[in-house]
Amino acid sequence: MTTKCYTPATGYVLEELEVFLQSLKLEYDRGITYTVIKWDDAGIAATGSLEGRILKCVAVRPDLRGTDLLQEVVKELTEKVHEGGHEHVLLVTRPIHEERFQDMGFYTVEETDRLVLMEDRAGGIQEWVAGVPAAGDGIKGVICANFDPITNGHLYLIQKAQLLCDKLYLFVTDDEKCTIPVADRLEMVRSAVSNIPNVIVCPADDYQVGNIGDRISCELDLKLFACKIAAPLGISHRFVGQEPYSPMTGKYNLYMKEILPQYGMSLVEFSRLRAGDKGYFSSSTVRRLWEEKDFEALAEMVPHAALEYMQSNRPAEK
Repeated sequence: MTTKCYTPATGYVLEELEVFLQSLKLEYDRGITYTVIKWDDAGIAATGSLEGRILKCVAVRPDLRGTDLLQEVVKELTEKVHEGGHEHVLLVTRPIHEERFQDMGFYTVEETDRLVLMEDRAGGIQEWVAGVPAAGDGIKGVICANFDPITNGHLYLIQKAQLLCDKLYLFVTDDEKCTIPVADRLEMVRSAVSNIPNVIVCPADDYQVGNIGDRISCELDLKLFACKIAAPLGISHRFVGQEPYSPMTGKYNLYMKEILPQYGMSLVEFSRLRAGDKGYFSSSTVRRLWEEKDFEALAEMVPHAALEYMQSNRPAEK
């Protein structure tokens, strides 16, 4: 048996992997960045993938179930997560495999009828929520975003949302695909909103399922957020801007409108602010201008904290 790693799988390997997963009623997640495949003479024997620190698409060929292949794949992926500097490991699997992974030391965080999110520690999400600053009484809202970087469009959304609640959380997502490291984005956001009252800036940490364009993943992601994060923090409203550019994000907004009310949350969608002849404010447009070193244009699109950062740093290569 041969073990090979891909960052990520492409070409015929990806085709073989998708067929293998489909035969087991699994779908390859387009956000995957790293894949381990164990090959034997019959083809794929076992596989598993990573999206950031989340284990996904872990599977063993039916005739090899009961062997140690599943444990071997999970061990290799977990070591890869640790090599990346992360101690906390998450796993997304189907409910029928939940007990098997519990036997391997994983704990259930949240589940739907089609997916389960597990982690390698007991009570991890409760511990994280307990560390989020309390916001007191009153109406609490939240904006979840990469802020990669924060733009004047984000500030417009924050200012409008802040008027509709007593406290507003800004959760800065820890997405490894972002151009700016999460620590820098947190500092940038805190500086940009320092004069806006009743705003609390927090790292979103590990608890994001990803693949926002996929309905099944979104159901798990939004149930997790509503029940395990928003409910204990007393958050009743989630605020978003309309999405004129990204069909995937636009689809996610639609899923939020449908799913969040099922768990007692309201979604409020604001019209996006336009940046004159440059169209709507967009982080992707800002990142392009940053690549081009067009700081004159950037000065009209981002708060001072973001402009200073971009003037002193180069975009990270991806």
